[in-house]
Amino acid sequence: MKTIPIFFGLLSIGLLSAPCHAEPTEAQKKLLAEAEALHTKMVALYRKGKYTEAIALSKKALEIKKGVLGEKYPDYATDLNGLAFLYDSMGDYAKAEPLYRNALEIHRAVLGEKHPDYATSLNNLAGLLAARGQPAQALPLMQEAWRIHDAQRAAIFGFTSEREQLAFAQTLKGHIDTNLSLAAEHLAQDPQARRFASSVVLSIKGAILETLMRRQEMLLKGSDPQPQALWRDYQSASEQLLKAVMAGPMPGRGAAGHQATIAELEAEKRRAEETLARASSAFAAEQRVGRTTLSDLAKALPANACLVEFARYQSFNFGVKGNEKKWGEWKYVALVLRGFPDSEKSGHDGDHSADVQLIPLGPAEPIEKAVQEWRKLAGPDLSQRTATPHQRELLDPAAEELSKRVWQPLAPAIGDARRLYLCPDGELSFVAFEALPMPARQTGQAGPLGRAPGQFLIEEYELVYVATGRDLTRPAGIAGRQAGVDREGAGRGPLSAPVLLGRVRRQRDRPGAG
Repeated sequence: MKTIPIFFGLLSIGLLSAPCHAEPTEAQKKLLAEAEALHTKMVALYRKGKYTEAIALSKKALEIKKGVLGEKYPDYATDLNGLAFLYDSMGDYAKAEPLYRNALEIHRAVLGEKHPDYATSLNNLAGLLAARGQPAQALPLMQEAWRIHDAQRAAIFGFTSEREQLAFAQTLKGHIDTNLSLAAEHLAQDPQARRFASSVVLSIKGAILETLMRRQEMLLKGSDPQPQALWRDYQSASEQLLKAVMAGPMPGRGAAGHQATIAELEAEKRRAEETLARASSAFAAEQRVGRTTLSDLAKALPANACLVEFARYQSFNFGVKGNEKKWGEWKYVALVLRGFPDSEKSGHDGDHSADVQLIPLGPAEPIEKAVQEWRKLAGPDLSQRTATPHQRELLDPAAEELSKRVWQPLAPAIGDARRLYLCPDGELSFVAFEALPMPARQTGQAGPLGRAPGQFLIEEYELVYVATGRDLTRPAGIAGRQAGVDREGAGRGPLSAPVLLGRVRRQRDRPGAG
């Protein structure tokens, strides 16, 4: 994400710390304090748009740190990122790119490929490439950066409190939005980008809920003390590994020694995880679900089914300069995953074969306005009685508008699938999709949007709501809430609108109905 790398860092949650190195001498401390003062002035100049002056101060600070710390030091790499960002902000990509690449190599060599500072360098370079009109070259860098952030998220969620998890999840929001911006707005036709966007949404959606409500509840509230003790061992091993990754090389150990320490702690965590998995089948199952890939989901889907994941994100403008607005409007995107044919389910082992379609739905504001208008008209009060002709007159255009904006763009990707697993996001979480009218391209008949009067999605599809796509791979089978209306007329979707529209349809079907 393009922001001043000097400010770019992880939210402290009581366990993440800066790399630990030898204590500087008093003379070195004075020089470093001078460099920090220059840095403070540089930031102030940047905010005022005085980039040439800011660059001069950044270079002075960089020379001081180079003399005191040397070039193979994380703080020096951070200042390189800062100078590169200043050139980047001016649109001088030719000067910015080699500085970004130099910082990237220093972070890789000193901190390793699992440290978030390395991920920051990857994202900075990716942002520059996207700004230069090279989104395909930016994609693998963002993928690698996301792998680091997501691994860190999984580790942190394994042993911290709900408050700390929520706080850390908030730090990932910018990365998620940037990833989706690149995929949806620059590479929507690139299969690799579509799969990347799907993997980002898959890994983050419902992660806190899954961790808190399933894994910890299963283990910590059980009557058997053994899994609880093993769970604490696993938490401790996870924490020690993350602390070591974040701390960087210890004095006298060097990069090679640091990597050896990381390898030892990773092995210790694996042993703790395997021991706990043998003692708790529930934990073992949840670990498998957490490693779910797109290929796993495609295998879990019936051949005539697809998963529709909606995501709401804020658009990021890669090519902006200086203090221009970097973050744009909120948008929606839909990701449609088809199941493998039954004859092919055993032959797909990698995500490269998963058939994912990415459908940009456009700005969030008109979509959410349509949702709110439809909900207001099809609310619970109206669902308790038969709609009048006047109410139908108001409701029909609102339903048509919502269907046109949200459902009609999905029709080509859904194809001949008849069972749909829906995972909404944002305001779409309050939509009873089964109550939407069929789009024109699917009905091919006359009437509003080309549909036959009274023809709704529930008449064409079996709709199931899921909290996250990973629910499809749980041992108990696909968990979800099926849409529809029971014999008593009670709605089972997010809203009771299906009841209302079902009654409207029955009234229309009567002879002489208006």
